[in-house]
Amino acid sequence: AQRTQSYASDIINQVSGQLESYVDNVTNGAEKIASNLHVQEFLTTNDMERKFLELTPFVQDYLEYVTSSNQNIQDIILLDRNGEIVTSVMPLDIQFLQDLQNSYGFSTGEVAAPFFTPVLENLGSWFQVYIMPIVSTRSSYYFFERIGYCVIVSKTTLMRRLVLDISLTPNSHFFITDSSGRIIASNTQSDIGGFYEEVFPGVRQGNQEVIAQERHIGGAGLSIYSYISPGDLTNDMLPTLQDGLLIGVGSVLLLLGASMLFMSGMMKNVTKLVNFLRSMRSMGEIHQRVNIHSKKGMYFMDMDLG
Repeated sequence: AQRTQSYASDIINQVSGQLESYVDNVTNGAEKIASNLHVQEFLTTNDMERKFLELTPFVQDYLEYVTSSNQNIQDIILLDRNGEIVTSVMPLDIQFLQDLQNSYGFSTGEVAAPFFTPVLENLGSWFQVYIMPIVSTRSSYYFFERIGYCVIVSKTTLMRRLVLDISLTPNSHFFITDSSGRIIASNTQSDIGGFYEEVFPGVRQGNQEVIAQERHIGGAGLSIYSYISPGDLTNDMLPTLQDGLLIGVGSVLLLLGASMLFMSGMMKNVTKLVNFLRSMRSMGEIHQRVNIHSKKGMYFMDMDLG
């Protein structure tokens, strides 16, 4: 169980680190846009010539730069203080934006603080939207007033890729939900689109012990759930353990064989030397040079007796 606990913790730490990085990139991008003085002037100026000839190209390039610097961002949209769209990076889907407007009331000023929405579906794809009110920090008539909104639309492919890249045992359940409890990524394809409360009862089968862990990503409303059976993890590791045992036994046998060959060669040369010394003693010859070479090139003896 302890091994399973550590295994699950390592996986959740890996995934949560990636999701926290995603959240930081989106929120930092929105903050940069909202605090940019040229963007703020673009949203408030009455000088139409400067707005369209100078500010519009700058703002468009700046939004494209922020989008291209983060592969998870699909689009960035700017709205004025009345909730009217003034520019975006991608071609606008009017219905999608109308749904956002109806849900969060930009025109009525209901959005007072930045937040992530639950996952939204558009044209068969899923997105998460981050909405940040833009407050003027320029010395102007609108100083410290809400002058518009920055809307960042992010793809959910990151979440799905993170789960697919994890090495899990066959009966494990690992999924990510949004703030509504909807499953947006799972190692079980059929779970995606369902809700946590609906899927969870089917995770525990019979009385099988399951190690459960969860982690919540603050701000984005994302949650990570992991359910792993200790028995599955042990069974999954058996082939690896067996392979390791076979390799270990094979290595020991090889070392024993090499040692025996080494000792056999050495003993032959020692025996040859002893026999030679005995023959010299019997012949009364004690001043004799002895040269013994191993045919395998492993030993060499060069002695001057006497």
